[in-house]
Amino acid sequence: MEQLGKCTKDPRHRRKNILHVCAEQTQPDDDKDIEICTYPLNNKSQLSVTMKPSNVNTEDTKTNNHAKICNLVLQHKDRDKWLLPGGKSLTEQLLYAPDDEGNTPLHLACEQGNLPVCKELITGMKKNESDLGYLEVVDFKDRTPLHECALLGNVALLQVLLPSGLNKSTAKQILDRVRDSDGKTPLHLACAEGKLEMVQQLIETFGVSINTRAEKSDTPFFSACEGGHLDVVNYLLKQPSIDTTARNSKGLNALDTAIINHQEPVVRRLLECENWRRLMENAHYGEGDEFDVPSTPMRELIIFMPDIAYDVIENKLTKVIGGENQAVHQATYDYSFFDDQYSIRDWTYGK
Repeated sequence: MEQLGKCTKDPRHRRKNILHVCAEQTQPDDDKDIEICTYPLNNKSQLSVTMKPSNVNTEDTKTNNHAKICNLVLQHKDRDKWLLPGGKSLTEQLLYAPDDEGNTPLHLACEQGNLPVCKELITGMKKNESDLGYLEVVDFKDRTPLHECALLGNVALLQVLLPSGLNKSTAKQILDRVRDSDGKTPLHLACAEGKLEMVQQLIETFGVSINTRAEKSDTPFFSACEGGHLDVVNYLLKQPSIDTTARNSKGLNALDTAIINHQEPVVRRLLECENWRRLMENAHYGEGDEFDVPSTPMRELIIFMPDIAYDVIENKLTKVIGGENQAVHQATYDYSFFDDQYSIRDWTYGK
């Protein structure tokens, strides 16, 4: 029998306390009781929580029951007496304790989209009505609950984390400020996972910065192009402030990124943009043995997507006047992306 604030011995629940277990229990399990049932709190009082399969009929019911367990623990009449060395309360330890992957209970609840438990945990973590510290608690990857929410694409969960009464400017500052270990914001992750509704919510409701750069200077637009999420790419292209020609620390732009990752629909869409030529006018150098070999979008197209390279030559780099049976018939070819050795230096430096 484990103490409430200590970790379970079950190998599936290593370093997890009761709140962790409640947070991740979202699927019906008819075979067994919930893993943790009875918790001595101290020498004088005891909290007993038991869940039987017969009490759980639906996923919704089970989620709500776990929220009730969280409420019972966090609002227990003796909670103010549960003090640890240094004056820290046991409930505070439960709320902020990391599991083996650095997840707090709130991280796990967000990962699972467990809204009822999220609400209970947030209530327990807030010291007062204006306290937003729960939004910036990080796991071992420096990801916050907002990052987990963006990965999941759960707009209803976002509304729980950022309630309607919250000042939009304050919310924007937090959403732009929180960064994981790769320097990515929630918008980066939502774009990377193709969560269009989440992307729309972050931009339209909170006005997050759409050209913000991660550690390697990747923008959210890069993330969408790399993942091949055409619907997100199309949405971002409609934003007046989008920077489609931004380059990351390796010198790649969004077109390079889409080509290298074999995202053909995205490549074709980018080549339809008015600034397609500016996207093509880019050069970067490889790594390792390829460091001295320059690469451009056209060279990448020829290697990875020859059909698209042919279309570019035929439809964008060839100008035909008249026809074969007409008095005037002239075909003019633009060789700027083939005879490029004199342009690469300028393209490398973004000129």
